[in-house]
Amino acid sequence: MNLRPGGSFQFSTTFTPSAAGNAYGTITISSNATDPSMAIGLTGTGLSSQSAGSPVLALSTASLSFGSVNVGTTTTQTITLSDSGSAALTISQAGVTGTGFTISALSTPLTLNAGQSASVSVSFDPLSAGSSTGTISISSNSIGSGSTVALSGTGVSLLLNATPASVSFGSVATGSSNSQTILLSNSGVVSATVSQALITGSGMSLSGLSIPLTIAAGKGASFNVVFSPAASGSIAGSLTLVSNAANSPLSLALSGTGASSTYQLSVSPSSLSFGNVTVGSSSQLSISLTNTGNANVSISTVGISGTGFTLASSASAVTLTPSQSASVTVQFTPAAAGSDTGTVTVTSTATGSPASVPLSGSGVQAVQHSAALSWTPSTSTVAGYNIYRSLQSNANFAIVNTSLILGTTFTDTSVAGGQTYYYVATSVDSSGNQSGDSNVATANVPTQ
Repeated sequence: MNLRPGGSFQFSTTFTPSAAGNAYGTITISSNATDPSMAIGLTGTGLSSQSAGSPVLALSTASLSFGSVNVGTTTTQTITLSDSGSAALTISQAGVTGTGFTISALSTPLTLNAGQSASVSVSFDPLSAGSSTGTISISSNSIGSGSTVALSGTGVSLLLNATPASVSFGSVATGSSNSQTILLSNSGVVSATVSQALITGSGMSLSGLSIPLTIAAGKGASFNVVFSPAASGSIAGSLTLVSNAANSPLSLALSGTGASSTYQLSVSPSSLSFGNVTVGSSSQLSISLTNTGNANVSISTVGISGTGFTLASSASAVTLTPSQSASVTVQFTPAAAGSDTGTVTVTSTATGSPASVPLSGSGVQAVQHSAALSWTPSTSTVAGYNIYRSLQSNANFAIVNTSLILGTTFTDTSVAGGQTYYYVATSVDSSGNQSGDSNVATANVPTQ
């Protein structure tokens, strides 16, 4: 039979005594639950015609199963004793056996009139992990005399582990904070509950921890420990977590050092040189701003001066934590030939602010490259000449001139520096007929 989550199933049991006296039995249900074997105790009393006017002890159950119980904790259940006969019942003695089992709320001798009941509290307090069994034995003047209740339970070790086991905040500037994350993990098979969290140490506090905190079996939960020193010096503290785990209370050592605040901003490089930049084109270089102190540094403005210099990206209106960096990109676009200078100015809360970075660069005119060609005139009567160019010596020649060249010279001004070009010439008569290609001429264009 399968039960869906939240589902239920009912069944009935019948008692048909074959003889007078107390009778006990058990229904055992096996399943894939956490407690795989569930026992339901059965009790009843068979009465004979001779039992009229006799006391009869009836128990609400013949067995108690406590299931899994954390070592060091106590679980309590109740059984009911009743006189189901027609005469006064006297319970003379009640005892319990089995490690971890105790009974309470029962003082003997105890007299119950016919129809009366009394409750007995039964507790299981396992001292170690493992299964335990026991028995409650009750002596009385009931028909059938003594009665027993079988007891069972399993002690489980519930442990809470903290990662890390201790926290060192290192050096933290006064007025600043350092936060460290603590992971609590439950290695037990039942839920763990943290009922108290106590922290000591000047400037140390907790964040993200709500008490009580329940952590399911095999799961974890995280929170932060924060150190905010108000003065310089070493600080030692501790975090104590009280829970239902076997290793409660769990303590973590905390330590940190308050340091005087230093506000330092490092600028690298200390200057920018763009060298030669062609007039009308642009070049970009970057500056790195790094907080080398132990306290936050706020950058309010980044300014720039100088002809041709602009900010391509800026780090103004930002706050840098210790060791954090930001970059500033400077662009140089010379409008004319000649040397230019400028300055980047960084205003911040750092000591020695503002910081200045000198800028320099030179605008240079673009070099106009050309290839000058000349050839021997054709011996035939011609209307003009065409010039063809290629980057290969034997293929892919394309015409360069836009109209017939009347003379025997031509200057190609559409070449690029550092390139090699190959040229051939053809002659064209008055009818538009074109001769074959001339010999290939080579032109090596210098870079500058």
